[in-house]
Amino acid sequence: MTHLLKLSILFFIMTTLISCGGSGGSDSRSNTEEETPLAIEYTNAFGKVKSIPIKKVSNTEYIADISDVDYAENNQIIVTLGSNITKNTNETASTIQSIANLDSTEEQFLSVTYNDENDVLYELRVSGKNNRFEVDITDPLEKGSTKLMFTVSEPVTPEPNPNQVKTSANAASFLNRATFGSTEKSINSLMSEGSYESWLNTQFNLPPTLHTPKIRKLAPKMCIKGNKDNLSYRDPRQQIWWEITVNAEDQLRQRVALALSQILVISDAKGLGLYDFQFSVANYYDILVKHAFGNYRELLEDVTLNPAMGVFLSMIRNQKENNETSVRPDENYAREFLQLFTIGVNELNLDGTSKLDHNGDTIPTYDQQIVEEFAKAFTGWNYDNAGWYSSKADQNHNKPMVPVEKYHDTSGKTLLNESISPSDQTAQADLTFALDNAFNHDNVAPFISKQLIQRLVTSNPTPAYVERVARVFNNNGNDIKGDLQSVIKAILLDEEALAENKPNHFGKLREPLLRISHLWRAFNMQTSLREGFVSSNETCGQESYPYYFFWSSLTRLGKKISQNPLGANSVFNFFRPGFSPNGLLNNQKLVAPEFQLVNENTLTSTNNLLYDTLDFFSNAKAITPQVDEYSKLNLETEVALAQNTDQLLEHLNLILLNNKMSPSLKKVLKEHLDFEDLKKGNPNLSIELKKAREAIFLITSSPEYLIQR
Repeated sequence: MTHLLKLSILFFIMTTLISCGGSGGSDSRSNTEEETPLAIEYTNAFGKVKSIPIKKVSNTEYIADISDVDYAENNQIIVTLGSNITKNTNETASTIQSIANLDSTEEQFLSVTYNDENDVLYELRVSGKNNRFEVDITDPLEKGSTKLMFTVSEPVTPEPNPNQVKTSANAASFLNRATFGSTEKSINSLMSEGSYESWLNTQFNLPPTLHTPKIRKLAPKMCIKGNKDNLSYRDPRQQIWWEITVNAEDQLRQRVALALSQILVISDAKGLGLYDFQFSVANYYDILVKHAFGNYRELLEDVTLNPAMGVFLSMIRNQKENNETSVRPDENYAREFLQLFTIGVNELNLDGTSKLDHNGDTIPTYDQQIVEEFAKAFTGWNYDNAGWYSSKADQNHNKPMVPVEKYHDTSGKTLLNESISPSDQTAQADLTFALDNAFNHDNVAPFISKQLIQRLVTSNPTPAYVERVARVFNNNGNDIKGDLQSVIKAILLDEEALAENKPNHFGKLREPLLRISHLWRAFNMQTSLREGFVSSNETCGQESYPYYFFWSSLTRLGKKISQNPLGANSVFNFFRPGFSPNGLLNNQKLVAPEFQLVNENTLTSTNNLLYDTLDFFSNAKAITPQVDEYSKLNLETEVALAQNTDQLLEHLNLILLNNKMSPSLKKVLKEHLDFEDLKKGNPNLSIELKKAREAIFLITSSPEYLIQR
């Protein structure tokens, strides 16, 4: 096993030169003896020799400091006196080194010497136990000695070679976190990239696939009437969302956008103000797509000034206090901005755990007074080029809101950490001050980092995992806070995310949208071609368009699984990050956010949908869109493999289970698929198609699949 050099390992080197008083015997070695290269060396998990340089502080003191994390192989640290030391023959000596085992509890004493014609030129000795060592490097000719003391802290068992994609199973596991589901093609692509970081960099450089332009092109083909700014029919947006989710190349960006949409929530659910403004909803989602790898502070400003958010949380046309009309600033956006979008309700340590006062109680981040002050800061914003009291339906819901100073509160405002936004400022100046004030709060990094980890990787990240990501959020290495690209990289490349052997509580329940998207991606759900209105035979002289068509619309699909993109029933998303179901998880103080969607009805309806999809909307070959009425999964590969049950299960094990199928599940599946009764039923269906459908349904309904690990 290997050890992790963790935290700061501080090496102090004290050099004492003892003069021998005159005739100690001179030699012809270089006068640059002080520059003798000294280092702690070890072989890391990539098989490369790493060297810890030692810096000279003074003639008698040297120091070396490691603040990064790396790996040592075979429990060994190698202390090296460098190979370019000049001997008295003006030749270069060989490297002298000694090895100490880090995990030994016994006293170690090792000695290595370098001899030249029976003269000892250098002697290296290492002694120590319990991860603390003293190194003596002795030069008998100079009668001098260099002592080096060091401690290796917190030995753990890390995952070797963390950035290299070693197996297709590792690739599949990574892709199920970073995309909408692994496919055979995407697994092979990641394997050819060779490293996770290379794949990430490729994704970071892809242009964003935006939703709104595609929706605007599709809506007229569906015979949906609407003006340039408003669209009251959900289906075009749903169709484009699924098309991009299943097929777009910029999978990571789209996956992060979904995660952000579950933190910075708006909804087009009926009764929440946005159902009749689908272009506006799509425009909001495109903001998340554009900023997925951008800066969180910039994202906050674009979200705050977006009309969809303005309508959803009633910031638009929020105005200063007017005693004559009994108007007070609306607190809705201010409250959710603090509670959900930036800092949360309690003060946090950098690792996401709650700070406690002297009584052991949590410490609130804000109070009602602060909410009221932020509400004042957010007054005076309206639709672009619109009167303050003009009809909402006639406005431009896609351009950012603009300030109207007449309705802005110009009083001074005391915000977080007693920061004061001066009086007589413009609406823009107050908004900028308020956004900066919240963004610069210590809570933002752990609060947002932990939620992004939960959305992409695991519901219960360790505090150390949260802290590592939060540190990147606070500083991307270039003194920039809020760099989401660096944060996403830190999340997906963290040692906990990439560890081969994970604790039992690691992972997350696959939410319904991700179950469906994985099924469609893995088995190539094909669109049929439609003309005119989706739910009738009405046509309007437009060309045909690709469409995911089943027995009902995509909106109804969302109802069956209790989850539509941007369709939650409140600002608190479909599930809360701290939700813990009653029972074992709650007793162990673990959270499982996605379980908030789980009940008897949703379990039954989602499984029925999966079964119907495979039973009625899958085929043993590709469909002909111009002929076939319905969309279908293409199971051509699986049907070919189904002639051999073991080969079929091996294939599905990789794509669906990251090669983690338990022997017990494999045994049950094999017995079922090879059972003679499976041959009964519809004589027009081949046994291979039946086996493929049954295998996929049973695996995707199993607990081993439902928990993404």
